[in-house]
Amino acid sequence: FTPASHNLKPVPIIAQTIGILRQKISSGDYTHEGRMLSETDLAQELGVSRTTIRTALSRLEAEGVITRRHGAGTFVNRRAMEISASLHHIWDFQHMIIDIGRTPSVKFLSYTSRIPTDEEIELFDIEPDVELLALERLFLADDTPVIFSTNLFPHKVLCSPIENVRFDLPIHKFLAYHCDQKIGYCINNLSAVEAPPGLEQFLHIQKSKPVLQFVNFFYNAQDEILVYGHNYYDDKVLSLRIVRSWG
Repeated sequence: FTPASHNLKPVPIIAQTIGILRQKISSGDYTHEGRMLSETDLAQELGVSRTTIRTALSRLEAEGVITRRHGAGTFVNRRAMEISASLHHIWDFQHMIIDIGRTPSVKFLSYTSRIPTDEEIELFDIEPDVELLALERLFLADDTPVIFSTNLFPHKVLCSPIENVRFDLPIHKFLAYHCDQKIGYCINNLSAVEAPPGLEQFLHIQKSKPVLQFVNFFYNAQDEILVYGHNYYDDKVLSLRIVRSWG
């Protein structure tokens, strides 16, 4: 991958990968029953890592361009390629709490700076010495803790001095006010997992009991990842409703 001009800001590898995959899909490169190559083969073909391919495919799946069938592979959704509309709604934890008739609040717990892991270096497309800022918060409904949230992002994206940062802001306002960034889209993964050690200090749950886990990837319109979010959710207090709209 080589930027078109050295006078322009280099395009992140993930953004380039998504663009190439879109182009190949539109050009009909995957015509055999609409099946795409495996992650390993795509990584070799494009000269990138499987992590990059997996992130790019997650974006295309979120847009409905492709579908994944367990044990069968990844397939092109031809109808989705003809649809220009897309879903722009991003879950907001405070609005979720308001929707059930309760009063939301945010308790700031801590922030720490640290060196990224190898996976985080690739995820954020940063140098190994770029520090990440880990922000921990607790969302409450009528003073009852319901969501333990960790957001991770490169420290250098902050435009405000750390002492002036409002850590209680919703993520989209936090990025707008303190990072001069706007969320273009978000990929959400929801799964049931065993509660990690120490979570019972923040949520009213029992040790090692299943909890709902939200994993969020927030991107800007240029396909640059802004924030990696990891959240644990107490569904015994806050019921989860998902509404999908067609048309």
